[in-house]
Amino acid sequence: MDVAPQLAADVRAITAGFEGGISSKALCPSVIPQRPPYITRHSSIIHMHRLALLWACIVFSSCLFGCDALSGSSTRSQIRYSAKGSATAEVNITYMDASGEIIRLDRISPPWEYTFDAEDGSQLLYIGGQLMTGSSVLFEIYIDDIFRSSRTLTRRLDTGGTTAWGDSVSVLLKYHLVSGRDGTTLLQTPTGLDTLAVQDFTLQEGPAWIERREFAVTPGFESFLRADVGQLVQGFGCVSLDISFEPIPGRTIVLTHTNQCELGPMTFSVQAEVPGY
Repeated sequence: MDVAPQLAADVRAITAGFEGGISSKALCPSVIPQRPPYITRHSSIIHMHRLALLWACIVFSSCLFGCDALSGSSTRSQIRYSAKGSATAEVNITYMDASGEIIRLDRISPPWEYTFDAEDGSQLLYIGGQLMTGSSVLFEIYIDDIFRSSRTLTRRLDTGGTTAWGDSVSVLLKYHLVSGRDGTTLLQTPTGLDTLAVQDFTLQEGPAWIERREFAVTPGFESFLRADVGQLVQGFGCVSLDISFEPIPGRTIVLTHTNQCELGPMTFSVQAEVPGY
């Protein structure tokens, strides 16, 4: 007897069962029926065909109940922001929440935490603020309880924070210098080295010279940012410098900021690490 037609019919039955949503529990037993009437000879060949069909059923079942679940799912992580400070510290905290909104809390006494779940790489993470009282505050970001980035503020009214940028976000990165003294600031930017030059200050209008650089940062950006200030003119003067970003049009968040007033030559630097995740 030629068993090929019956074998083909069994294969079509398995395929139709999976396409029609029949569970493996209901379908797989049919692969090994009680000795069917058409098996009268070539039993060893039929037995091998039945084993092959059983193996196909197992493979298809694994994919039906495993692969489909994985193909439509996304990997999520738990994000945790933390603020830890000295015993007398009070901090104005700014952070980006689970919805990507910028939230501000005033006069918070550390320790403080905020946790939420996010799809991997989908969001821009940030926690920071301003130290109002006390000697220090430490801002940290953890992803699935693994440390990712941090920033410490150690002077009263210091402003800054820490961040991690997912590969699905894009923001505007800004360097901003306000100077009352001649000099040069060397920048380490996403596109390489750049300078902000302040020269012949006495010829400029207004109380200070203002220089800016802006960079549209593409998704997946990860870098170490730095600005080195060298103000060489003798005499008293002040320089303010910050590195910030704009995650939402019109809303700027400061990554690092400093303001120095000195009599005589002045050199200092600010820096910020921007890790991806």
